[in-house]
Parts: sequence; C-alpha cells; structure tokens
Amino acid sequence: MSSVRGNYCCSVVEDAIQLNFVPGNEEMFKPQALSIEFIRTTRVPDNDFESELPPNMGKFPLFKIRDYAHRLPPEMVAKGGVFFPVYRKEAMWINFSADSPFMIKIYAGGVNVISGQHYKEDDSAGSQRLRYRGSLQDYVVVPKQLWLDGFAISPGVVRQFVAMPMGEGYSVEAQLTGAENIGGLQFEITPTTPLLAVPPYLRVTFETDTGERLTVPCSDSDSLKTIYEILEDLTGTPRNHIRLVYLNRPLYYESPRTTLGQCGITDGSIVKMRIECPSPGGAIAIAKFAQATPPPVSGYAEGGKVRQSVREDTISASRWMKDRTVTIPVQILDTAAFRQVTGTDPPPCPIDASTYAEAGLPFFKMYEEPSTVSGNFDAVKSINEIEQNRGIAQASESSVHPRLITLNERGHGITIPSLNTLLIHDPDSLMNPDGPLLPFRTVQDLKRDLGGSP
Repeated sequence: MSSVRGNYCCSVVEDAIQLNFVPGNEEMFKPQALSIEFIRTTRVPDNDFESELPPNMGKFPLFKIRDYAHRLPPEMVAKGGVFFPVYRKEAMWINFSADSPFMIKIYAGGVNVISGQHYKEDDSAGSQRLRYRGSLQDYVVVPKQLWLDGFAISPGVVRQFVAMPMGEGYSVEAQLTGAENIGGLQFEITPTTPLLAVPPYLRVTFETDTGERLTVPCSDSDSLKTIYEILEDLTGTPRNHIRLVYLNRPLYYESPRTTLGQCGITDGSIVKMRIECPSPGGAIAIAKFAQATPPPVSGYAEGGKVRQSVREDTISASRWMKDRTVTIPVQILDTAAFRQVTGTDPPPCPIDASTYAEAGLPFFKMYEEPSTVSGNFDAVKSINEIEQNRGIAQASESSVHPRLITLNERGHGITIPSLNTLLIHDPDSLMNPDGPLLPFRTVQDLKRDLGGSP
C-alpha cells in the first residue's frame, strides 16, 4: 500500500458525528467523508413477530462531552465523545452515510452489537461463533449498510436498540457479563485507502489576510458547499465564520450547486480566505461547579424484532487501513441526568407504534440481499421477556399493522505509525484516547487466525 498523508477531522455538525479524511497538499487522493446520526423512532412490538423498518422521527440532539466537563464525572470526560438524552424504553436506530467504504465496529456496554461478543472474551469466542453461526463478521461496512436498528440476533433479523437504566439488569451488557460498568456506545471506525483523484483535478490555494496558505486538492466539479466543509474540517473554524473571495468576487456557502469550475477557478488558483472570529466580548464564561454526583448512564437492551440484514464485507482486506482506526464514545443519559447536566429539558418522547399505526403513518420495507452475518445473543432476553419473568408484564406486546412503503436499496490507541503520515484534527474532543477495545481484524484475518482459508 502506498503512503497516504493527510488529516483526519472529527467533528459534530448538525447533530451528526462527521469523520473526514483530507489528503495532504502533495497528494491527489479523493477526500473521504462519513456521517453518523442517531435517529429517534417508535418502539416496535416486543413479541415473536418481526416488524418492518420503523420510521425516522428526527435526530437525537448531540452534546459534546468537553462542553459539560465541569458537570460530568472525570472518567467520562477522559474518554471524550458525545452524549444525548433518552427516555426509558425509547428506541433508536443509527443512520450512516459515506462517500467511500468505512468499517464500523459498534459496542453497547462493551458488547459487540453484531457478534454478541464482549471485548474481554478471548479469541476462542471467534471460533465458537464460527461453529455456531458460520459468520465471523463483527462490524458493518458503509455505505453498503445504510442503517442499523439493533442487535444482530439472527440472519436478516435484529432486535431493536431500546434504552433502559443501568442497574436494573435489562441491558445486554448486564445479561452477558453479570455487571453494568460501561453503558452507552462506542464506535471504532476504520477507512479504506483513499482512491486516487481522477483528472481533471485542481490544486487550489486558500490564502488568509495574514499570508498563511493552505493548498487543497479538489475537482472543478466540487461545490462551494463541499469546499467550505473541507476548510471547516482543516481549520477548525465554523463555516459561517469563513469568507472566500476569488478575483474580488465573493464565493458563498449558500450557493450549494455552484462549482469551482463555474467560478472560473483552475489549477493553481489562489482564493482569499477571511476568518471572521466571533467577538471576544461575546464569549460566555462558564463558571466552575463543584463536581456533581456522577449522572446515571443508560444502556441498551433488546426490544422487538425488525427485519434487517447486516451487509457482508466484500472488500479486499488489503484495502482496509488497519492502523487508522478512530474510536468515538457515545454516552446516553436518562432525562433526569440530562436536565442535571445541561439545565435544559430533553425533546418530547416519540409516540408508540400502536398510536403511530392508528394515525395511518407507515413503516418501511426494503429489499436486501440475503446475509449470514449475525451473532450469538441466545443468552439475552428482550425487555418484555424479562418483564414477564418478573411479573411486570402479563404477555407479549400486541402486533401492529401499519401501512408499508417499499424502499430501494440505495433508500487499542489511535495507532499512528508516523505523525508525518497521519494527522488527527479533533476540535470537538470526540475521540477516545484509549483507542479500540480490540485490535482491528477483518473477516479474512479472523478466518486465517482460526486456521481457515483466507
């Protein structure tokens, strides 16, 4: 694999985690971008039947851990990342979008949501998983995987991510480990080697009023919106504080369809870049608070069944950049803890599935190629199953029959071998300095380690 130089930029933009790779000045690789959103949705009935895909009811608002460090426990602050508020028994699905392949391992309370394996289990668990399911893949590959609604309990079926308070024994972490020490989610993201840019490509230099220069490889078909987003990632300056001028003509972010070529920008062009910083007088001083009692963190339990496949990894193992894994923790706070930490109320809880169906609103059905990817969650009971055992619920939840809309298929530390090769720009302090819970391994690596064919 040829050497790749450039910057990885992690940020929170419009309630989405964004990870962008921008090649170094001397490189002509295509930039890469990944976006992860957490979507509020209805909780599907928890019974023996499978539901179609539940709806999008808006994004969970994301809050940066660093902005509330004075009100959060030190161990949470040390990990970095983001948090968002949840109600008891509130469901969630994860939305992915990317312009090149990324491998994403997701842990809920330290348990892999695809394999059911806790990160502290030894490698023999992989062999057991292979014998049990015939599947070793313990990650999703985007953009093939558009979204993920829950724990992959069997091929083509997931059990919905449903939030429950820690300490009550509902979470997958509690049921598989006998303890609840972690909670929340962790995302371990590995990119593929960037592809070479296809001509015509440009080297455009952006020059500030103080004479500093930043050269960015791009294409004449790149929109002004894309350029502003790249500059935001590279400089850490919000795009609304950047002003671009070329040949005395302002270039506006608000013109998303205007391309560099349409602006007359060619290879070697110099574009003036003005950074308009907020007035220092407008800064808000944050008072130091006495360390509050650590807020209760919620964990994810299994809810109802949803028809959904985990797409199989068909990408050559040599394309994955194994030493470029970025780790981002995501904590979830119950509503009381959220008010304690932020001083604001969480958004209203979405309606339940039966009310949603009675209003004539749809679920969604999408054709997916058959997949064998799933994990071993046989020892895990759903929320309703636990509540029946405890005498809280008398029976399974009743099924609902909403109308359907058919969708098409489109619908260990951060290991850096050389700081001269890879730079990490993390202005929002999203990345966990402890890195991945387990070393990076593709499906091919796992097969080889277990003595199978690669």
